[in-house]
Amino acid sequence: MKRVLATAAFAAFGLTAGTASAVSTSINYIDLQPGMDLQTCLNRGDAALSATGLSPLSRTSSAAWAETYEADALFIVYCIIDRGIAVVSASAEQAQRSDEMGNYIDRIMDNFENPQSGGRK
Repeated sequence: MKRVLATAAFAAFGLTAGTASAVSTSINYIDLQPGMDLQTCLNRGDAALSATGLSPLSRTSSAAWAETYEADALFIVYCIIDRGIAVVSASAEQAQRSDEMGNYIDRIMDNFENPQSGGRK
């Protein structure tokens, strides 16, 4: 079951130039199938990010990372096995991109939950 945790737009102030820049962040999560292990979750996260048309970055011990090919937005699938969830997050530099980030989250979640679908870009 998908549930929206948060969609937020907030301002971050630079320390050196004293200028403000806005960041758009969308977060949601997926209930994992009972018994899914960390490696399977990470593999599904990698596959979901790629199937969405994103450029893979790195993979940590609990998360898969990707970005848009323009490198203007960052995405993560964070596997929390002991809670039985995968958190999906998207961030972009411009607050007005909140809806776009939400659309990316939906597509990543669909691709995670339906890996045989061939991907929804």
